[in-house]
Amino acid sequence: MRNIGILLISVLILSCEKYAETLPLTGNKLVAIEYNYDGEKWSEKFSYDSSGTLIEINQAGRLKYGLEYSGEFISQILVFDTDENEPDSRDSLVYNLDGLLLKIVRFDLYPDEPSWTHEYEYDLSGNMIMQKAFHHKSGEYGYTSRYYWENGNIIHEEGYDGNGELSVEHFYKYDDKINFTPQIPYMIFNTAYWNENNMIEVDWKEYNICLYATCRPCYQEYDYNLEGYPVKSSGDSWKRTIFYKS
Repeated sequence: MRNIGILLISVLILSCEKYAETLPLTGNKLVAIEYNYDGEKWSEKFSYDSSGTLIEINQAGRLKYGLEYSGEFISQILVFDTDENEPDSRDSLVYNLDGLLLKIVRFDLYPDEPSWTHEYEYDLSGNMIMQKAFHHKSGEYGYTSRYYWENGNIIHEEGYDGNGELSVEHFYKYDDKINFTPQIPYMIFNTAYWNENNMIEVDWKEYNICLYATCRPCYQEYDYNLEGYPVKSSGDSWKRTIFYKS
């Protein structure tokens, strides 16, 4: 880690590129993210109600996510095409009495019936250690993932197919800064969502599947604001610029 001028703190992992733009020094609540994936650009904006609760994420020209709550917890994530007023699908979230997520039921709304259920299990410390995906049409589990933790982060993930055979293992490394991904509810199906810190390296072992990637291992580079939140991130062929408010 090193200082870049007096504005940003940078962890240099792979690229020698330096970002010239000046971003706000502080802020911890997401406002917008700008994406550039191999030359394809888009953005998403985060909208809040008067009490500061996130109620919508709008990806211009792509998808829109509407959030509904039961108390302090998200109960529904509605998924829209951005030019439609009616959702195409919805995710229904169920929690236990301790507020831990037990399952997410995906409903395809035409017709309105469940398609997948994601089930979650935890250790005694409240770390999510297993995720299983049940396919309603086939009546079978499509895959199972097992997670192994260290210092608040998932460092090892095992993926099993519907027959219980080990398909792939992932290995993760992290920075020591604040992970912004938990502020993006639709990312809950992504391993990055669950961690305290930001992923900087991903490697894997393949067994009965073939993963296509342009890097191995894959690295991520970050710049941070003074509160320790990433404001820039980049990988092999992509970049993100992340904006916050206080």
